[in-house]
Amino acid sequence: LLHGGSRWVKALLLASVFLGLFLGSQFFLFKESLSPTPRIPMALVYVPLALYYFYLISLAFITLPWKELLKKTWSCSIRNVQKTFPVFLFLIALLLGAGYGTFLLVTAGEQPFFIILSGLLVLVLLLTSKLWWIATLHEIVPAKENESLTKQI
Repeated sequence: LLHGGSRWVKALLLASVFLGLFLGSQFFLFKESLSPTPRIPMALVYVPLALYYFYLISLAFITLPWKELLKKTWSCSIRNVQKTFPVFLFLIALLLGAGYGTFLLVTAGEQPFFIILSGLLVLVLLLTSKLWWIATLHEIVPAKENESLTKQI
């Protein structure tokens, strides 16, 4: 129970840190976009994606102790960016496409059954994409590091 409880504490802490960083960056960037020469910076798009990328990677290794969690997050996110970032972009595109399809169905508003079915599809896609993401990251981690990971689980 204690080991499982520490996972929840880590998840809550990571969510708080990344949510705080996200909200702080969005507030700062939004405030800048309200200047006399309003120009919405592209950072309003890139900062949340970068934060979500690091957040998802850190959640994939939530079972590890803090030191190893940070080391693996760094290893997967920076050193293996050529392997992890395309997978991340694919997942984002898939989720955005499904969300946009649901949005189109909601705005059309004709068939409630298809709207509910589409919403459930987005939910299932969100859950399975997280599982696929975790499995992919565990494959990217070198075999030596992966042995210590499987001992933790």
